[in-house]
Amino acid sequence: MPRRFKKRQFIFFLIAVFIVMIFWREYYQHQPPENKPPQNIISTVVDTGLNNNVIPAIDDPVFESVADADSYLENDGLGVVLNEGRTAVFYPFQILVWHNIVNDISGKVPILISYNPLCDNAAIFERMTTDGVLLFKNSGQVLNNSLLITDEFNNSLWNPLTGQAISETVSDQSLHRLVSTVMPWASFKKNFPNGQVLSRETGVERDYSYNPYSNYAASPDVIFSLEKYDTKFSIKTKVFVYGKAVYSEDNIKTQKTINDQGIRFVWDEDWQAVRGYQIAEDGSNGEEIGLYSGYWMCWAGQLSKP
Repeated sequence: MPRRFKKRQFIFFLIAVFIVMIFWREYYQHQPPENKPPQNIISTVVDTGLNNNVIPAIDDPVFESVADADSYLENDGLGVVLNEGRTAVFYPFQILVWHNIVNDISGKVPILISYNPLCDNAAIFERMTTDGVLLFKNSGQVLNNSLLITDEFNNSLWNPLTGQAISETVSDQSLHRLVSTVMPWASFKKNFPNGQVLSRETGVERDYSYNPYSNYAASPDVIFSLEKYDTKFSIKTKVFVYGKAVYSEDNIKTQKTINDQGIRFVWDEDWQAVRGYQIAEDGSNGEEIGLYSGYWMCWAGQLSKP
């Protein structure tokens, strides 16, 4: 099939998707999310049709220097950073929003970079499991507005919000979370001038200057139904989570430091980012830990589970 026809076909498909999203937006705008009655977790999954053929994972990432990336990245543009085991790497959201997944290697460790724009959640996990090294792709399925991923080994579904497998055959498995930090580009290039940046050379044609989710983050819209929602925070409040401890980004930023259950939530002014630490016996910051994050609407149901 000619390349031009494939591109035109993809554009038509995207237009159809956006029309559907607009319908959902108009229907749900300013209305409270629906709490669905408890049921089997798989039965609550919604199939959107936006699978890996439409939103392709990046399997062979290419990287570039900070100087090269600075020619197009905006200072306030966010990305998720891995500063563990090799040169610090910045994965820009403006690229991840078109792919959601990067299958990468850090040193000799296979890793998964996941970005979920519907929940504003980014995380980095190891890809090594009891089944070996897994290669992940987009499933096109959604649970509580979390875009589920699947592995090519046995097509099991995983929730990147937590790194937990949800398919019954592997539901006892979870991915090992690595310490990662979401920060603006200005902070990364200042603190890691010799770092590396995920390149726009992804092997597919996308307009990486355009955000297909438009004003979704600033609106009260909820596209898909929720298992559970409460009013502790507003729908799209950005929260940081460790165990049952949960705090809003604004609260952490205002208080600078919050201690809870042996964990310290810290606003790093230099990095312009929230970081987490174990509290050492002498009260100082101990080992850094990876905090979970995302919109409250996506975490409310998750935290209510035993």
